Amino acid sequence: MLVQHVTPRTIDETQDQLLLAGSKITFSDIYNKEMDIPLVKGRYYRADDVDNTFILLNGVLTDIGQQAFRKNKQMVELQEEVSQLRTDLSAAQSQLEIAQDVAPYIEEIDSLRRHVIKREDDLKRLAIASKQKIDKQDKQIAQLEQENDELGNLIEQLVHKIHVLEQKG
Repeated sequence: MLVQHVTPRTIDETQDQLLLAGSKITFSDIYNKEMDIPLVKGRYYRADDVDNTFILLNGVLTDIGQQAFRKNKQMVELQEEVSQLRTDLSAAQSQLEIAQDVAPYIEEIDSLRRHVIKREDDLKRLAIASKQKIDKQDKQIAQLEQENDELGNLIEQLVHKIHVLEQKG
C-alpha cells in the first residue's frame, strides 16, 4: 500500500476538514505539534512528548466521533419529520376526498406538499454533505492512524534503545 506523506503545504484549506468534522484543531496544528517534538541527543524522542501527541490525536478523533453522532441524530430527526409530514399530507388528502367543500383543504395540501418537498431537499442536502464529510474524515482518520502507527514505532524504538543503554550502563 503506497501512502503519500501529507503536510500542511500539500493540502489546501478545503481539504483540511478536521474543523468541519467537529475537531477543535486543524490538520496543520497537529502536524506542527508532531514536528515540534524535540529530539534528545539528536536521535530519540522523549516518551512524554510522544504521549502528549497521542493524547492530542485521540482527542481529535473523539471530537470527530461526537460531531458525527450529532449529525446522524439530526438526520434521523429530519427523516422522522418528513415521515410525519407525509402522514399529515395523506390525512389531509383523505379529508379532502370526504369533504364536500374542497377549497379550504387544497391550500392546506399545497402548503404541506411544499413543506414536505423542502424538508426532503434539506434531508438530501444533509445526506450528501454528511457522505462527503464522512469520506474526507475516513481519509483523514486513515492518515492519523498511519501517523499514530509511526509514532508507536518510534516509541518502540525509543524503549528498545533505552533498554540497550540501561544494560550498557
